[in-house]
Amino acid sequence: MKINYFSFLILLFLYINPLQVHPQNFWRGVQGPDGGVNYHAINSNGYIFISGGCGFLRSTDDGESWTGQAPPSLFSFTAIATNSLNHVFVGTMQDGIYRSSDNGMTWIQINEGLTSLYVYSLVTHQNDDVYAGLYYDVCKSTNNGNSWSPTNLGATFVNTLGINSSGVLFAGANLQGVYKSTDNGATWSVCSNGLTTTNIFTLSINTNDDIYLGTVNGGAFRSTDEGNSWIQIGLNGYQVQCFAFTPSGEIFSGTNNGVFKSTDNGTTWTHISNNGLSNPYVYCLFFNSAGYLFAGTGVGLCKSVEPVITSVDDSIKNIPRSFILFQNYPNPFNPSTTISWQSPVGSWQTIKLYDLLGREIETIVNGYYEAGSHSTLYIINSSLSSGVYFYQLKAGKYLETKKMILLK
Repeated sequence: MKINYFSFLILLFLYINPLQVHPQNFWRGVQGPDGGVNYHAINSNGYIFISGGCGFLRSTDDGESWTGQAPPSLFSFTAIATNSLNHVFVGTMQDGIYRSSDNGMTWIQINEGLTSLYVYSLVTHQNDDVYAGLYYDVCKSTNNGNSWSPTNLGATFVNTLGINSSGVLFAGANLQGVYKSTDNGATWSVCSNGLTTTNIFTLSINTNDDIYLGTVNGGAFRSTDEGNSWIQIGLNGYQVQCFAFTPSGEIFSGTNNGVFKSTDNGTTWTHISNNGLSNPYVYCLFFNSAGYLFAGTGVGLCKSVEPVITSVDDSIKNIPRSFILFQNYPNPFNPSTTISWQSPVGSWQTIKLYDLLGREIETIVNGYYEAGSHSTLYIINSSLSSGVYFYQLKAGKYLETKKMILLK
């Protein structure tokens, strides 16, 4: 068999340099953020906000591009949170808290009553009260941050806060453990039973109200009873810095050695390749509406090459972007009608019925509802007469009212 000169050169090259199959990177860099990405929040419109060494940035296109006007502070940005009005709150070191009502374009400083200007954590309650974890104590605002009052927790370095679906408030204080309040911060109790370390880094709560706790070199812990007891769930020796949850129950944890994944509530963990990750220190994790996983690292932002949440987890793609109260159907009606609404976030929601004079007649809906679409069948009270009535949806500070007509 004859081999021409060109074919010979190809065979010689392959012999000297055999083909190597490189696995595809799990991660790729995201253009825009320059510096560490330590904190994030997503509002009901799907806008993503990040802060940290990168300053303050916003994405209105699912994380494809990033812009933003940072608060006018000379100090580093720390915590970030949003409320049902889509106001953004950003904490700083030594400069207190800033608020934006236009998605981060302009800011005002809101420090009246704060007991410290060192802000380590922020969280918003279902009723839109705002809590700030400070160098000393937790402060609370019931008026959108216009003024603050101490809750007298008496702990220092409160670097993580969380609120479950029942409104129970949790605070993680570095070197002091975990505290909880069932009365909106009026009183606190220690809930560190089962913890082998009090060096707390982060606290996250999933949709089942299970609490996941990340510690400094002490691994991760889980509580399924509102913090009354904890069990250690691995990642020993790692600094566990953040968690993210998929609708199907998978857990992702960011550590000082990249990201780990668990499919069994944290019983076992699998390390995700660091290939493509800009830095192994992962401080925040979040998903966009297309199911891609984003990782904020010590030097920038990365994104999974492929969606992590697939078609099996379509529920995340169906989350509404805003509150909407729909017109009841049928209308006019007798004796029953269906009232439907949608919610972009999980919160305590009520629907009440009023007459033409604005007098409350009855409560149709009163409970905690997850983000999504909901409906209820309303059957009239037999004592109601024909006429015009109004039904009102309230979720936090969001209000919307519709008119309905009863014909007997």
